[in-house]
Amino acid sequence: MPQYFKENGYFTYSIGKVFHPGKASNFSDDYPYSWSLPPYHPPSEIYENKPTCSDYNLEENITKNDFFEINSTNHLKRNAICPVDVHTQPTKTLPDIEMAKHAIKILSKISKSRKSPENNMYKKPFFLAVGFHKPHLPLKYPKNYKRYYPLDKIILPSNPYYPANLPEVAWNPWLSLQSRDDIKRLNISFPFGYLPNDVQYSIPTLSKRVFSE
Repeated sequence: MPQYFKENGYFTYSIGKVFHPGKASNFSDDYPYSWSLPPYHPPSEIYENKPTCSDYNLEENITKNDFFEINSTNHLKRNAICPVDVHTQPTKTLPDIEMAKHAIKILSKISKSRKSPENNMYKKPFFLAVGFHKPHLPLKYPKNYKRYYPLDKIILPSNPYYPANLPEVAWNPWLSLQSRDDIKRLNISFPFGYLPNDVQYSIPTLSKRVFSE
């Protein structure tokens, strides 16, 4: 689609994960065929799968809303669930935040070009694609966002089990999820184990009885 727009006189620009990276997009995000400029990827993206999540000591009787506020041991992990203080991250930001700001910057350039006598690519009709990473592992997000989604308002599926007689080839064992430090500690049976309800609630209320030390 972006190639069609580009070939028909549009300024086309890609921000983030629009095409899947790697072989699927010829290791180029389909540039220059689809895009007028090289696609933008946020600098903080290189830390996306690094150990940047705080590890927490676990106690009994922790309420859902208090879990992430207690007892940080300051040991950084590759966790699946990772609420963070953005300013403590290696680049003091997160990829989706950078992409949103860059998209605003490009829209501002396009807007200003309409008022300028200079003729440039930003004066063309445009197609802007922004591919945010989330929701995707790791589920790293600013911890202050938790207030927007009270856990007591979230209803989990009533049946977490795989269907009887399901062909194994049809079941996703979520290998990438199981490789995360916080999930590995659960010792969930492979490949048909399911995440306990308290883990599905973004791993709040976890206690020593859930984790295997």
